[in-house]
Amino acid sequence: MKLKGKRVLLTGASAGIGEALAYEMARRGAHLTLVARRQEALEAVRQACERPDDHRCAVIDLTDYRAAARKVAELSRQVGGFDVVVHNAGISQRSFAVETAIDVDERLMAVDYFAPVAITKALLPEMIQRGHGQIVTVSSLAGKMATPYRSGYSAAKHAIIGFMDALRAETWRQGITVTVLLPGFIATGLSLRALTGDGSPLNQLDDAQKNGMEPARCARLMVDAIEADRDEAAMGGREKYGLYLKRFFPRLFNRVIRKAKVR
Repeated sequence: MKLKGKRVLLTGASAGIGEALAYEMARRGAHLTLVARRQEALEAVRQACERPDDHRCAVIDLTDYRAAARKVAELSRQVGGFDVVVHNAGISQRSFAVETAIDVDERLMAVDYFAPVAITKALLPEMIQRGHGQIVTVSSLAGKMATPYRSGYSAAKHAIIGFMDALRAETWRQGITVTVLLPGFIATGLSLRALTGDGSPLNQLDDAQKNGMEPARCARLMVDAIEADRDEAAMGGREKYGLYLKRFFPRLFNRVIRKAKVR
């Protein structure tokens, strides 16, 4: 599906990968509905996009995923239905499981799993009725290979991959494409906002994050995968090779990951 002229919903659009995706998709001719919690940041991104008047902003807090799904359904009616939904919004974690309050796990699941599921379920009937649509989820390499210090984050990212894999198998006859994107270390501020054991932000930038792939390059690779209707695509540096190590040499992977530098 080429994005030119398509109506696209993009969550988490105010910073990081989401901001880079907004610029890249606008460059390729999409009509964007940008979603995040901060109005001023969203408006700044819209104004920086090509053809800013073709795009709109919507302030939505995904932690209340039921209310978020209702708001997105109303946005869909206003634009005549979304052709592509990009679930990009997410929060990360930096704390050991034994030190992490269950409220933190619940918040991670709310934003990284239940919100995209609820929004997908709100929009899916209309997509099926039209006979086409694409649901894109920005998961993570951590959704394929869990590492220390990210138990709740990895769990949520594993869960959303499982949901989307099942959805793909259920809806392909109805013309629905499901694409899962797996970024590794990308040079964004994700770790600054990562939740610690008590729910407070880490306020530190990981070395791996700081030295990761540039967001603009990541966005180009992601949009290439979206337009190619890929089922799944990974982007990042050497960390991508961990996927093959885990698949073909799982015991070796488990020994290596024990020694991973996590903070």
